[in-house]
Amino acid sequence: TTIVTPAAAQPRSLAITSDGKFMYVANFNDNSVSGYSIDQTTGALTEITGSPFSTWGTNPASVAVHPSGKYLYTADNGDNDVTQFDVDPNTGALTQMTNPQVNTDTEPIFVAVHPLGQAVYVVNNFSGTVQQFDVDPNTGALSTSPATSAATGTGPYSLTLNPSANFAYISNTGSNDISIVPVNSTTGALGTALTPAS
Repeated sequence: TTIVTPAAAQPRSLAITSDGKFMYVANFNDNSVSGYSIDQTTGALTEITGSPFSTWGTNPASVAVHPSGKYLYTADNGDNDVTQFDVDPNTGALTQMTNPQVNTDTEPIFVAVHPLGQAVYVVNNFSGTVQQFDVDPNTGALSTSPATSAATGTGPYSLTLNPSANFAYISNTGSNDISIVPVNSTTGALGTALTPAS
């Protein structure tokens, strides 16, 4: 049986908390994030009270949840920034942080969190870069400027880390290749991109 749950305009990206209780959807044309609680038996979704939650910037293209489940980040493609949210652990409701906006390079398209939670990565489609922001361990807030960054191929679109979290792989839609960037598995810092693999 297919269970269909309504979403806002142009849902682009999904993220689930590590405990499996909540799911979030970045709504590109609605400038918002929808939040749902997940029925652990049926998988059915129930929209969280207050959802959808407005982002600071426009056109959120990607959403990621911190491993702790306490923080959420969106890559806002239209405004070149990241919106930062606190997550209510009981209800799943989102609240923008006191300083919700962090500026990025041009056209952020994808956001990801290091599995240890100390770094957030933003892929910038137009700039051809990936940026690493430090995460405050007490508040979840990102550093106001990137701690490290690396050049990618043309039109980078998404990123994944290997299980050891010592390499990041970025797909490049414009140059039809994959960038490989070394990552410090302890700090999350980015190194210099290796030669792309065609």
